[in-house]
Amino acid sequence: MGIDVADYNNDGLLDLVEVDMFPESNMHNKTMTPAMNYNNQNMRFHLGYMPQYVRNTLQLRDNASNFSEIGRLAGIQKTDWSWAPLFADLDNDGNKDLFISNGYDRDITDLDFLNYAQSTRNPYSTNKVKEKRTLEVLDKLPPIDLPNYFYKNSGNLTFEDVTGKWATGEKSMSNGAVYVDLDLDGDLDIVTNNINQEAFVYKNQSVDKSKTDAHFLRLKLKGPSNNPDGIGASIYLYQGNRTQRSEPNPVRGYLSSVDYVLHFGLGFNDDIHSLKIDWPDGRVQIVKKIKANSLHTMYYTNAKTSKESKDFGNKTLELLR
Repeated sequence: MGIDVADYNNDGLLDLVEVDMFPESNMHNKTMTPAMNYNNQNMRFHLGYMPQYVRNTLQLRDNASNFSEIGRLAGIQKTDWSWAPLFADLDNDGNKDLFISNGYDRDITDLDFLNYAQSTRNPYSTNKVKEKRTLEVLDKLPPIDLPNYFYKNSGNLTFEDVTGKWATGEKSMSNGAVYVDLDLDGDLDIVTNNINQEAFVYKNQSVDKSKTDAHFLRLKLKGPSNNPDGIGASIYLYQGNRTQRSEPNPVRGYLSSVDYVLHFGLGFNDDIHSLKIDWPDGRVQIVKKIKANSLHTMYYTNAKTSKESKDFGNKTLELLR
């Protein structure tokens, strides 16, 4: 379904989340999962195909650019018929949380209902009759309407399911979703597109509830004329012993595009040591003394050239810290 790429554990490396259709309910899992054909499965393995698992995956990257699938360890593997996963710091604590939209208009994977419909089908009917019968069957299929999932980043590679805490838990059939600070109060709101239903607007109240532990920084890039939004740049924010990385890649989740303004949660500490921007062409920009709880615009014209940036060498991080 949908994917998102972000550094969710603040190690400077981009990780990847991908969503599928594994139900949280044991009953729904049993009614949608057909039995495997032993001979067909052995034939697939013989031909070199790998086993397939219907669940969300979270690919954690290491320094050697290897990826480890830790979806079950992280606790985000079961969110039913999912569409848009979005990494975003929703509580401004400095760790990227995870939102997942889900739902579908008809549960076409319900094996009990499909087997029953198949057994009542007349093989001698005309195509027109068969088409009418198929539409009648589809109309009777139940929907998959569930609350959208909210996961709080625990800071130890795992997530806590806070769906009922952070939202009302209203059921929906949501697919496309975006995050954006609609009211410009310093925390990210979420908008979802829903099937046969009005869109949802989740108003984030993190800053409203606490001014002391939900500090933030908003960043807008002004790139060169052929890349005005700085697509492909990497931004590193240094705050004490914490490093956050973000990139202005707006196309995220499922058939959606998020705001171009980058958002960093700062938690209790509003002191920002420095900010480093690696522009796509190799230019480097370093900024210090940045004011928190505000929007800053960073201009490509202020960045150092590729030749000048080499002067930083391997001591860039030491210089920034």
